[in-house]
Amino acid sequence: MGTVVLRYVMNFLPSLEKYTCYLRFIYNPAQVFISSYMFLGAIELAWGNGYSCWPCQAYNSTKPTMLRITYLFYISKIFDLFDTVFIILGKKWKQLSFLHVYHHATVIAMFWVNVHVCFDGDVVFPIAANGFIHSIMYMYYFVTLHVQNIWWKKFVTYCQMTQFVGMILQSIILEYSCKDYPVHVNRLYGMYTFSMLVLFLIYFKKEYKIKVK
Repeated sequence: MGTVVLRYVMNFLPSLEKYTCYLRFIYNPAQVFISSYMFLGAIELAWGNGYSCWPCQAYNSTKPTMLRITYLFYISKIFDLFDTVFIILGKKWKQLSFLHVYHHATVIAMFWVNVHVCFDGDVVFPIAANGFIHSIMYMYYFVTLHVQNIWWKKFVTYCQMTQFVGMILQSIILEYSCKDYPVHVNRLYGMYTFSMLVLFLIYFKKEYKIKVK
């Protein structure tokens, strides 16, 4: 309903696609930089503090290793909302899908919880994985400002879905093998990530015309 009302209101205003295109020439490279910084920063912190490649990392509530980068990640999710602003101003209603709105709204809430409850230890994986994927994604967005019908668009979607599979597996391992990680937060994290995977699978099937026999 909110999208319908928004489209009705915006019909009385001109499309600002031309101007948002100029802003995205700055916004997309900035997102690539921020995402790459979070990916590399999380990896460096994990490496420097002896984290292993398996879940159940040490959790320190008094001197948390990951607190600052977790907070930066949370702020970056708010910054991501400019994607929605550009879609609305450019009247690209096809892109304002349920998946888009659901993801951008709920991921902020999820990492608000991380900032206040789960700000150390195993939070490193979603930050590093998402930082890596977003650096690829925003590079793709930047290239689309110059070139249309990019052949590696499907690769970006594959990467996003692979990220969710990895996060779901992490949640399962945390549930059954790690005692220090908050149980209820982990279950919420697992269910949320599973919902994202399902929505991306639906998008993938629709976008790339995958036929299921």
